[in-house]
Amino acid sequence: MRLTKLKARRALLILFLTSLFIVTSVSITLFIIGPELLVEESNPVASDAIIVLSGGQERLEHASNLYEKGFADTVIHSNSTEPGTTTEEAVALGISKKAL
Repeated sequence: MRLTKLKARRALLILFLTSLFIVTSVSITLFIIGPELLVEESNPVASDAIIVLSGGQERLEHASNLYEKGFADTVIHSNSTEPGTTTEEAVALGISKKAL
């Protein structure tokens, strides 16, 4: 019975370390290449809406520029409670309240 407990603990430790390695690897990879994947800088096209995922003021500013250029009439932004991403700041950047 003692040997079974030791094997179970060893298996759990291996599972934990493997999971930790995978989570760490994915986090580092997203941190390094993530920004390039999350902002589409190439030729924007007219759309139904501009979606701003939470993350920072730069994303809201980018959405404001696209909105001002007429790429969409609606702006959807998630988690707008983060500093620099509130509805008031979006309006200050030139996005109408009706469009939000």
